[in-house]
Amino acid sequence: MSGRPPTNNRRRTPYERAQGTDHPMKQFREEVLTSLMDGLRREAMPGLVGRPKCLSCGIALSELDAMSAAMSSTTPELFHCETCGEFLECKGCCLARHVNTPLHIVKRWNGEFWDRMTLSSMGYVYQLGHHGAACVHPGAQRRMTVIYVNGVHELTLRSCGCGVAEDLSTVEELLRNALAIVL
Repeated sequence: MSGRPPTNNRRRTPYERAQGTDHPMKQFREEVLTSLMDGLRREAMPGLVGRPKCLSCGIALSELDAMSAAMSSTTPELFHCETCGEFLECKGCCLARHVNTPLHIVKRWNGEFWDRMTLSSMGYVYQLGHHGAACVHPGAQRRMTVIYVNGVHELTLRSCGCGVAEDLSTVEELLRNALAIVL
């Protein structure tokens, strides 16, 4: 006889095998409501305590409402970037923040929910040859679809017309700016 205790050949049920563990489904059931509420909170307008305002310039939502009414728009131009964080910005500040990050995911508040926008549809143009900075002699614009790890993006690119990228083909100019575009 060996020193091992006799074994029962009966198979244990999943419940019996789980005895002594942390019961992950029980823990999930207890936290599922919290998780769902957090998902809904992310889709709602953040910053509704007090008056929502642009983080960068401080313009209040009520001022944006007045500007929207003057421009015959029904909703204020209020944006947030999923990549940067859950703060609010006006259109001008959002575009300025993304001068070097054209592949961030930006959403616009449409009065009911956050609607995904492209930076190009907001007027953003990425300047090649200068890593997003302005060129003194900008070249032609072109639209381009970029597939990146966070989604598919429509970009408007402008080639360099000064001497910086003079001897580069369009492909070389894009490749030299690829790292600057994705970071």
